[in-house]
Amino acid sequence: MCGPDRTGLKPKGEDGSHLNTVVGTSDNKILITGDDYGLVNVFNCPNPSCDNAHSYAGHSEHVKRVAISKDG
Repeated sequence: MCGPDRTGLKPKGEDGSHLNTVVGTSDNKILITGDDYGLVNVFNCPNPSCDNAHSYAGHSEHVKRVAISKDG
């Protein structure tokens, strides 16, 4: 799920297995993840970083899927 160019999607000390979904916008400027902590995280690309991500609480314990609308 997280290749070497996406290591910024996971906090230090995590192996990335908490990430349930990763989607990107069609212009490749934003990546969005859903995780086991109930968070939806929004990252800027091409260099995502947990330090600069915006995180939002989901309505459940685990966020299994996120999607981007057709118009972005």
